[in-house]
Amino acid sequence: MNPSSDLTGPLPVASPLPVAADGGRAVESHSNRLPTRRTGPASSIRQVVTGLRFGPGPSRQECWRRLPRRVADRMIELAGDRIEWWAFCRGTGDTGGPDDNRPAAVLLGAAGVCFADPRLDAAYKPVYSVSCYQLDSGSLRQVAVVHRPEAAGVAFPGARQPAPPPPQVDVPGLDAWTADRLGNLPPEAQLLLRAPFTRDHPVLRGTFHYEGSDHQLDFFAIVLAGARHVTMATGTRVIPVGHNEHTAHWSLTCGRASVTRRIGR
Repeated sequence: MNPSSDLTGPLPVASPLPVAADGGRAVESHSNRLPTRRTGPASSIRQVVTGLRFGPGPSRQECWRRLPRRVADRMIELAGDRIEWWAFCRGTGDTGGPDDNRPAAVLLGAAGVCFADPRLDAAYKPVYSVSCYQLDSGSLRQVAVVHRPEAAGVAFPGARQPAPPPPQVDVPGLDAWTADRLGNLPPEAQLLLRAPFTRDHPVLRGTFHYEGSDHQLDFFAIVLAGARHVTMATGTRVIPVGHNEHTAHWSLTCGRASVTRRIGR
């Protein structure tokens, strides 16, 4: 399969965007610095399922509403036609410490992938850093990946046993935490997301977000951004009765676009 030639299709309908602020679902997020195809049991890369962690936290809608209006407006201006978005509250890194619960946000659009990060300025006052990977909108290609494997121990009638998969392939520049989340996706989705990244052109920023429960993700999104390309996947996951994380059912839209320039870091 040639990932670039197989990514075609219209933009999906994005989730409604809440109104940002003026001036307890299970949630996990992380950020570092459409023809339909049904996937079969065989794969060209290993599906490394490490388990998705869950913890209480505000929903992406609630976190977006806490975002300063000027920050949200700038992201909307840069992103263009909206594909998907999320926001999360987690006081880590240089955001001001564990007591700083200001939201961070990601907005995927046809014109750019935007990140809003809470920071502190030189006077230790809370500010926001808005960065964007601007895209060639004409280069955006998408494909739906529908993954419906049988439960473990259930044989496909007349099906051959798949050959042992090759060793896991590292994605240059991708941090281990996001790589683990990428490893939960169907093998074809993993291949599409990691395809454009090499040692010479590594991932510069990877981020993900999901909401739901152990057996049902109502929202899942991941984006990998590099100097030349951005790849993304959004969708849902269900683990039916009799299945486990290795045989989970996924409905995803995977996308890839060329980067024209970067604004911010």
